[in-house]
Amino acid sequence: MPVGSSNFSKTTKVLLIILVLMFAVFLSAAYFVYGFRISYAPSTNAPLTQEGMNTDAAAVPPVADPALSFVQLPAGFRINTFLEFGGSFISNPGPNSGARMMAYKDGVLYISLTKQGKVIAAKGADGVGHVTSVTTFIANQKNPHGLVWNGEWLYIALEDKLIRVKDADHNLQADMDTLQTIAPLPSGGHFTRTVSIHDGRAYVSVGSSCNVCNEKDAERAAVLECDLEPTSSGGKGCAIFAKGLRNSVGIAWRGDALYGTDNGRDLLGNNLPPEEVNIIERGRDYGWPNCYGNKVPDKKFNAVASCDKTIAPVATMPAHIAPLGLRFFERGAGSVWPKEYANNLFVASHGSWNRTPADGYRIYRIIFENGPPSTLAEAAAHPSKTEIFVDGFLSNAGLVRGRPVDILFVGDSMFVSDDNQNKIYRIFFGGK
Repeated sequence: MPVGSSNFSKTTKVLLIILVLMFAVFLSAAYFVYGFRISYAPSTNAPLTQEGMNTDAAAVPPVADPALSFVQLPAGFRINTFLEFGGSFISNPGPNSGARMMAYKDGVLYISLTKQGKVIAAKGADGVGHVTSVTTFIANQKNPHGLVWNGEWLYIALEDKLIRVKDADHNLQADMDTLQTIAPLPSGGHFTRTVSIHDGRAYVSVGSSCNVCNEKDAERAAVLECDLEPTSSGGKGCAIFAKGLRNSVGIAWRGDALYGTDNGRDLLGNNLPPEEVNIIERGRDYGWPNCYGNKVPDKKFNAVASCDKTIAPVATMPAHIAPLGLRFFERGAGSVWPKEYANNLFVASHGSWNRTPADGYRIYRIIFENGPPSTLAEAAAHPSKTEIFVDGFLSNAGLVRGRPVDILFVGDSMFVSDDNQNKIYRIFFGGK
């Protein structure tokens, strides 16, 4: 035996033990200080590649996915992995690196990969789930998030501006020479922006710059109403539509009613404040930073806060679960979904990062008595109850197996994005 080999072996073992202990300490500190969680997603489906297909992502056969056996669904419902790109080992607070918001047009699902600076297009989102190609629609953008088609224009909410672009030749790639800036937006803080279009106007949610503070910029913690034309060609830019909304990541129209989620402030304990779903109306104040929930003063922030003139939510959810995208299910003729799901509101919960024990990581179902209200004035006659629709993305041991972000219905298919596992799921009733 060479001289010193025994001591070297012992030294190596000691160093390895020290490194393992240091890594364990790091993970523990990350969990408790920053809210990081270990992310675990068992999978038996290796990504497939197809000739001529962008291999950033891969198609998965439209059959019930055994790799998602941990997902809990109501009787009769099934789930597939519609699209996957490769997930993350660490679950971060706030937006993760994967799939975020979605839009649909002519059999194509458009998906923002916010932290990657791009939007992709998955052809074949026909309600059955056969992906035939995936291409990068636009890249090198600053945190693209919300997406909505209006005629021949795709409107994209970036962190610092609202833009639009065409795909005139329908090759699923943006015609960059058509790109126009509609209006600038505040940047930083809660940096995701979401856009929806209704009745010839664009509505953009802009989150706060802080946990709780008095904003210096009135366009923060608000929903803005914007002209559809760029300011460079006569558009009037944006104006404040409603305020007091700390971070309404999800906004969606139902008829003439704009519904939105809102993420409440941190550091009030495990159970306060409740997360909110609001009907957002012009000129209204939804309370933040002075009030939360059912017009409750935040005395920790403002000892003399008054909430008399603020607006209460039409539905509440558990604190810190981070509700993001939301959609109503409009049950059409020939739908196989049970009738009791018609006109229900579905909300994606990204999951808590600073609550013990962790909560969320689900799809929730909100049921309004007598149907969804169309105005705030009707809300009292339409009380709501909230139920869990999809569960299992957070294991009993605290392992994160997915973080839902957005929901989009195409016929009877519910598409759900997951920015942690970087997947799009398809949920459907019966069949394949």
